[in-house]
Formats: sequence, C-alpha cells, structure tokens
Amino acid sequence: MVWVTTTALNRIHGALDDSPIPYTFSLVIANERLDEPIRAHIERVGVVFYARQQAPVLKS
Repeated sequence: MVWVTTTALNRIHGALDDSPIPYTFSLVIANERLDEPIRAHIERVGVVFYARQQAPVLKS
C-alpha cells in the first residue's frame, strides 16, 4: 500500500486539473474515514487509474 499525504493529493489533483486529459477526477485517500455511501459507490463504480506493481524480488 502506498501512503499519500493530503498535500501530495492536492498536487496530483492540480496537475490533473491543468492537464489536457478530457476526464473529470475525484481523488480521495482511501484509508481516510469516508461516509459509507461514498465508500460503497467507489467500490462499485470506481476505476483504478494507476496501480504501482511491486518490483520483482531478485534471487542471488
């Protein structure tokens, strides 16, 4: 899991808002307390825009 600060989230939101991407974004920090209807909506229709893959473990 990647931890994102509110400051980082705001910077990401600003960058996306200023970009030419023709989409609207709603960004939230998932581990913060969210109202249950909002959390259920995100789980039902939310789309992962980017997920970091864990680097492979190199065996020596």
